[in-house]
Amino acid sequence: MSKTFGTKKRIVKLLSEKTMDITEISAVLGLSKATVSQHISELENMSMVEQIDNSHFKRVKYYRLSGKGSGMQAQNRNGASLGKLIIPAIIAIILVGVLLFSVNQQKHTVIPNALVNTSNIHNTSTLGIGAACPMIIAFPNGSHANESTLNGIVKGIALGDVCDMAYVNPNGRIAGLNYTADNGTVYVPELRYSYTLNQTNIKNLETNLDNGYCSDQKALEFFGINYTKPSGVKCKANIYA
Repeated sequence: MSKTFGTKKRIVKLLSEKTMDITEISAVLGLSKATVSQHISELENMSMVEQIDNSHFKRVKYYRLSGKGSGMQAQNRNGASLGKLIIPAIIAIILVGVLLFSVNQQKHTVIPNALVNTSNIHNTSTLGIGAACPMIIAFPNGSHANESTLNGIVKGIALGDVCDMAYVNPNGRIAGLNYTADNGTVYVPELRYSYTLNQTNIKNLETNLDNGYCSDQKALEFFGINYTKPSGVKCKANIYA
């Protein structure tokens, strides 16, 4: 069985048990959120999973099995092979997945990560990061994210993902790594990694802040951009208030 098909099968099994968001699935499977997002997108295209709103924080999307996905999973439990049902639809995906897997191999050795229940994190608002992002990955004892995982986190912050902002601390570290930021560019010297916001990302974050999504101010600050919420604009659900 190919690794990409095996991952999809594990995601389907997880979603057959409960609804989950990208961060939770990533934590359970030990994969980057970028990788999980790609698999979820492909399963959505195959009508196996569907997106639902998060009642706590509308910008964090949850996923569940679709009616088609539930039916196929039930057949699988009764002895029918899920692979025989969906392999024809993912042959091309497997070929692409093999290439992506080779590109995304870990380039750095890190200590195994731990799952952390973010409901225990202090200094959150009444809603709290624990409600919006039930699980994040910790990097204890000097461990840190590899380049692939870091890239997924930084790209999430560029899109205003509040769960990815949970990896940033006030001491200038992200996912166990020191970083610097200036005028839209973040640099992580230990991995020689840099990422620069494009103008579309900047405009979207500023527009979201103008509309009351105050957590996006944290995202702008992470990239070294000073932009203040207009006076009179009230914050909507802001877990970093």
